[in-house]
Amino acid sequence: ALVCSVWASPRVFVLASYSPEDICEDPEFRGVKSALEENLREYQLKVFWLDSRRNREKGFSTLVREALEEIKMFDPDVIVVLDDVAFQVALENFEGIGRPYIVFAGVNEPLDKYNERYHFLRGRLPVKNVTGVYEKLFLREALDFYKDWWLKGDYKIAVLYSTDPVAEVVLDQMVQELKGTSYIERLVYFKISTLKELEDAVRKIKSDRSIKLYFEFALSVRDEAAGKYLVVNDIVSYLTKKLCIPAIYPNLYAIKLGLLGGVVNDFYRMGKQAGFMAVKLIKGHPIREVPVEEAHYFLVAINLKRLKECQLPMPEYLLNLADVVFVR
Repeated sequence: ALVCSVWASPRVFVLASYSPEDICEDPEFRGVKSALEENLREYQLKVFWLDSRRNREKGFSTLVREALEEIKMFDPDVIVVLDDVAFQVALENFEGIGRPYIVFAGVNEPLDKYNERYHFLRGRLPVKNVTGVYEKLFLREALDFYKDWWLKGDYKIAVLYSTDPVAEVVLDQMVQELKGTSYIERLVYFKISTLKELEDAVRKIKSDRSIKLYFEFALSVRDEAAGKYLVVNDIVSYLTKKLCIPAIYPNLYAIKLGLLGGVVNDFYRMGKQAGFMAVKLIKGHPIREVPVEEAHYFLVAINLKRLKECQLPMPEYLLNLADVVFVR
């Protein structure tokens, strides 16, 4: 049970790495907000979106300065950070003892690496003002979903990944999650930094019939003709128009955008996990008793319309496993 509140009107600042429409970060934020609404009679909430995928070059340092100024003016009791970029900013500026507490959600970089520099954990128990929810990709489960139905014979799995720092972190996490499985030997890598390189990779995948599935870890690529970056939403939409084979991007909203389906991380519930941790701290729970958690929840989601478009008759027993089915 949570102890009585020690702050009359607690202040929660959400520092988000990406943008409000990002298919990972939007459900995370809604999950955090839901946990606060369900458990606090009153609170003050402020959010700052760093939009780091679109601002990889010019302007990002300015956005960070603006965010830090807003945080200091708001004087929050808890800073909830979404994903690695925001977590790094928070650690560099607010890690220490006491408030503001830092609660992270959706972090992919191994926590041991962060801990080597900041020394905020002993095992998974906080020794400073930092705790949160480590993201799990559920990639082994995602591939097992396709194993007996689709992944047969001498198949290959394409890995599309971009050159931004977060994509490289996710790539390392993929290797760790698949270590010790036969899947690791099936991977074929396509490194992508521009839209042209993405187009070239798609052509190669389409020409190689042994490639039965692909991982979508291209998180941002440069559209040189338009002079801007395409982000996950744009890239997923592009790929669904070009490739009619199963794709794994561990996010429910990527399935809604047009990927075929399978096992995905439940980002909303991951955000809600972090929100509950923030509530515990606001209610006076000692942070040393709020250990770091791993994301608990995944979903099986199917895009039925996409299956029909690609003429892939998924077995009935797999369809019956679905928690979510998109029909249009």
